[in-house]
Amino acid sequence: MDERKINYEAEILQAVSHPSRLRILYHLMPGRKCSCELRDELKIEQSNLSRHLSKMVQAGVLLRFQNGSRVEYEIASEEVRQLIELVQTIARRRLKEMIALYETPETGAIIKDIKTSRS
Repeated sequence: MDERKINYEAEILQAVSHPSRLRILYHLMPGRKCSCELRDELKIEQSNLSRHLSKMVQAGVLLRFQNGSRVEYEIASEEVRQLIELVQTIARRRLKEMIALYETPETGAIIKDIKTSRS
């Protein structure tokens, strides 16, 4: 496989692999938002937010729009949305596997309560 292609694909995955960037993406799932809205919702420093947004725009994960003095962002494509949903699906499956691993007659009631409260 071509190393340039691997590096390019790794850059895209790195752009979504930081917890703050995932939070930003979750907040953008419903649609376009101003960076000021994201800053307030996420309670994050503007400089830190700008750095994360810039990395995701550079990787093609987000689109940036200038609307007067407002800077707005949205998820770049349906494929990015699907990637986030896929990560959530994998995480849920892994969590279920971990719960099943530790489920015993003694812990079963506790784990059942956890499963019920998070469904």
